[in-house]
Amino acid sequence: MHHFSHEQKIQLYSRIYSALKPGGKYIECDYMVIEQKDEDYNFKESVRIRNEQNITDGGFYHYDTPCTIENQLKMLLSG
Repeated sequence: MHHFSHEQKIQLYSRIYSALKPGGKYIECDYMVIEQKDEDYNFKESVRIRNEQNITDGGFYHYDTPCTIENQLKMLLSG
């Protein structure tokens, strides 16, 4: 999950939720950052590198963009 944008995560969480059987559980085993400044830095750096290397939005590029626990929960609950 730490490679997706907020919008992509919300869409994924929505799909995961709709796929769960009644009473089903979703367990996420991913790493997250503690502070918002770290999340902001990683997303900005990812955009900077993509622009610098002319990588399109749909193009594959491996750069970790973990979110804070608070943001991850908000996205999960909004999906």
